[in-house]
Amino acid sequence: MKFIHFLVISLFAMFLFSCSDNQKTTDETTGKDSVATQDESAANIEGQRYGVKSGIVYYEPFDMMGIKTSQVLYFDDYGKKEARETITEGTIMGMKTKKRSINIIDGKYSISFDLENITNNKDELKKVATRMDMSNNPFAQFDMSAMGEKMKEEFDYKEEGTEEVAGVTGTKYSIKMSKEAKERISGVMYKNISLKVDMGQIKMVASKFEENVTVPESIFSVPADYKIEEVDPFAGVNQMGE
Repeated sequence: MKFIHFLVISLFAMFLFSCSDNQKTTDETTGKDSVATQDESAANIEGQRYGVKSGIVYYEPFDMMGIKTSQVLYFDDYGKKEARETITEGTIMGMKTKKRSINIIDGKYSISFDLENITNNKDELKKVATRMDMSNNPFAQFDMSAMGEKMKEEFDYKEEGTEEVAGVTGTKYSIKMSKEAKERISGVMYKNISLKVDMGQIKMVASKFEENVTVPESIFSVPADYKIEEVDPFAGVNQMGE
């Protein structure tokens, strides 16, 4: 079960870095360029991740190896504050599970904790938050909005028109995870916000996007009664190899 959970988290980590620096999508309701305003350009220069001040993105559930997964992205201050809520539920190898997890991006740190963890109707919740320093993790900090031409070439990055997802029109793109990879990963971005990722058998698609809304501050904080533990960001990968 830990392996399944690791796959889900890894998948969402990949979801984070599918961004484009040449997005020129148009908001159909306003007729404005989606990333070309002065405020949004200034936000990017200051290290802020998105061209929207705040938002909530709801993604359609998907099934992976018998586990149904759904996710909600919350962000504020152009992405300087970000939290992802992931709910996994299903039965595998005779074990019925349900887990509700939060991942917070706070500067160079990734903080993860569970708010619900039930296995075969038994509450296994531990009030512990793990904090990882992701500054040396190339995938955690990977941002295609800052990609140079050399890196675009390495990932065979291509822009492929536009597509409407969750009521907004974004830039379609595709990449290859390596030069040897046979399959391409495709997606749709809107103001650097990932609305769709297609990895073949697994697809994550936004079903609803609330733009420039008030996001509860509590979603970006670890509950007061949780203990924070520092962990090695590569520990899960090392354990899988044992």
